[in-house]
Amino acid sequence: MTKSILFAELDLIPLFVTFLFCLFLSLEIGIVIGTAVNLAMLLYATARPRIKILKFQVSAMGFHLCSSNVNGRINCFSGQ
Repeated sequence: MTKSILFAELDLIPLFVTFLFCLFLSLEIGIVIGTAVNLAMLLYATARPRIKILKFQVSAMGFHLCSSNVNGRINCFSGQ
């Protein structure tokens, strides 16, 4: 399954939650709960960024770390 299809399926969760709560409770409560579910999902994904450690090297002079994020951008850090 590709990433775009998976994200599209995850976007259906707030839709169905909002629809069901609007159907069985009031419209205002359904919209508030649907917005809260959408915000919770957004904050959960934002709080856990996906990174991959490509290289970590320690020597007597210090350390060297290279990592890659979701977009494929490579970041390298060095220190003592």
